[in-house]
Formats: sequence, structure tokens, C-alpha cells
Amino acid sequence: MQKHGIAEDQRPIAGDSSVALTAVQGKNRIRNLHFQRDRFMANDPRRMEDLLWESRFCQAKEPKDKVFAILGLVTDVDVNQPGLEIEYSDAESVEELYTRVARSLLKSNPDNLPSLLYEAGSALHPRIPGLASWIPDWSVPRAGSPLGGLSNVVNYHAADQRPQKFSLATDSPILNIEGAVFDRIRTTISEFRPDTDPSHQRDDVYYGTEVVKWLRSAIELKSSITNPTYSQVSHTSKTIEDAFWRTLIGSKTHLDTPAPESYADEYEALLVRQRFAQEAIDRAQQTGENVLVQDDTGAWLQAERESRLYRHALQNMMYTKKYALTEKGYMGMLPSGSQAGDQICLFSGTAVPYVVRRETNKSWTLIGECYIHGVMNGELLQGGQVVWEMMDVA
Repeated sequence: MQKHGIAEDQRPIAGDSSVALTAVQGKNRIRNLHFQRDRFMANDPRRMEDLLWESRFCQAKEPKDKVFAILGLVTDVDVNQPGLEIEYSDAESVEELYTRVARSLLKSNPDNLPSLLYEAGSALHPRIPGLASWIPDWSVPRAGSPLGGLSNVVNYHAADQRPQKFSLATDSPILNIEGAVFDRIRTTISEFRPDTDPSHQRDDVYYGTEVVKWLRSAIELKSSITNPTYSQVSHTSKTIEDAFWRTLIGSKTHLDTPAPESYADEYEALLVRQRFAQEAIDRAQQTGENVLVQDDTGAWLQAERESRLYRHALQNMMYTKKYALTEKGYMGMLPSGSQAGDQICLFSGTAVPYVVRRETNKSWTLIGECYIHGVMNGELLQGGQVVWEMMDVA
């Protein structure tokens, strides 16, 4: 759970999830600094994009230091090139600094593009006003677990088989990139983000209740699907239920490896657990008492055990995500900023689809990467199913 900031394993020690969260974040920052020191001492390569990613977890009174503090560790980028100068000046805003760093990263190595797109669409808090949507806001932590940006160990291949194509104007922050819009968001549930509610003490019961509520919303939306089989949309899954359990976890384990078929049984056990938990929540709402599962058969504890791995994968995937259906009938897990009417596209050379929004000036705003079940293995690249065009992302 540390990947997305939920300090689940620290709760029994701290007793308060807000305290546990602070503790585990500090632990992660110290661990990352220790890891970078060891790499520096061993003369190992240290990629700038990785260092920028890790600096997002650290605190800095001056947001520019999220860049300046790591330049002495970088080995894959010439930090003396124009665009990476250390310039402590009020004349340059944080927005301008992050823009020139992102441009320098692309000029140094075009293969940095997927990581930039992921980082740009993953801010946990509101982004710096005026910063182009494809440029990461390194001043705030990222949200959620990465799909195909900084790492792609689960081997998504939505569009990375097509050579990437993009360009940057000399005097403009606009990224002109080849993309293919293939669908539109029809409806979504709310994002899962219980740690932003200040009115509740974030203990195990509160967090567990929020998981149950979110999953209930997802199941209700899934129930609105009228097609008998998901294969009417994609050959990836034969049944709606198979597509659903895979979509909720991005078809991967909490260790980012492909989800095994045995997860179907784990998902069935989760549904049993869900029924017990929902009954307990309903009973508590009626009586005003604490949420307490009542079970004399042992079925609850059995469901707890048999759904454990799937629940870990779900909790890793769901943080700041929305379950959604598209107009063409796909299921997906979308970033928190997504809304009905936003469109889903592929960018050439990238491993996952992205949610984008058409603006009135005909440019596009990047919302973030997403999981769309049935397109993650390059299915849309076959048979000319999409139309490619150059898109201005601003």
C-alpha cells in the first residue's frame, strides 16, 4: 500500500492512519535517499527522470529545488546543456523552470516522453496554474500507482509498437504529438480517495468502509451493461465478469506482474466478503452502532483469507482512480480528473491509453494515463481500427 500513500501496514503501530501515513512517507524518503547515495558511491547510472520522480515525495520550501537539488546526481543527461541552468531568480517562475526542464529531457532523449506523460497526469494535488498539461508538476506528490509510465513491468503494449512521433516548437510549450482518439467516456463512479475527508478519523473501519462503498458503486455501474459478453467489444475477455475483475486491478498483481487466472476465485471470495461488509454497514446505519461483521459460520474469515491477494492488487490500483464505462462499451480505470465526455486516445510509442480533453481552441489537455480493458495489448493497432493524427497538447 505504500505505493499510493496508504500506510496500511503501519496502522497497528500508530493507531491513527494520519500518523501512520506521515511515518511511512518519511521512511520512504529516507530509504530513497539512502538508495541514491549507494548508487552514487557505486557509480551506477542515475536517470534524471527517476530522480525527478523520487523528488516528488520529498519536501522543499522552494519548488525549484525539486529540480536543482538532483542535478549533481544525474548521469544520463548533460546538465550543462542550455535549458538546465541553475537559475535562482524571481524572474523565472516555477512554471517556466519545469517547462524548460521537460523540454530539455525530450531533446536529450525522446524516449523520456512516456515518463513525462505519466508524471504530468499523476499529481495528487492541484497543479501549478498555467503549466502545460503534458509537463509534470514536480512540486507535488504523484497520485496512484503507475501503469505504463516510469515502469512497464506488467508489459502493457497499447501503442508502443508504433514508432513515436512528436515535435516541440521553439517558442511554445505546446507538444505536437501523434495520437488516435478512439472512444469517449460515457459514465464514471467517484474516485477512491478516502484520505482527503477531514471529517473522519481514518482508522481501519473507516478505510474499510470506504473500500466497500467504492466497490459497491463499481458493481452497480457494471450491472448496467446490457451486452451478454465482453467479447462483443474485445476478444480479451469472454464474459463481463471476467472483464470486470481484471479491469479493477488493471489485470495485474500488487507487484505489477500479470494477474493469474486464480484471481478469478479470489474475486469471487471478495464478493462474499463484500456482502458481509455491506450488511454490517447497513446495520450500523440503522442502529447507530459501530460497524461490526456478524458471522457464526466462519465464511467471513474464509473470504478474508481467500481474497487477500486480489484485495492487495485492488487497493494498489484503485487509489485516486475511477471505474468507468465508455461509449463503445469498454471498461476502464481512469485518473481522478476524468469526467463524462472526455476522450480516450493512444499516443504513438506509449504503452497505455490516455484520457484527454478537447478545448475550445482545438488543443488538447492531458488528464492522465488509464487502463482500458481490451486495448492494452495493441489490439487497436491491428486492422486499421484507429485513425492517427497530429494533436496539439497544451
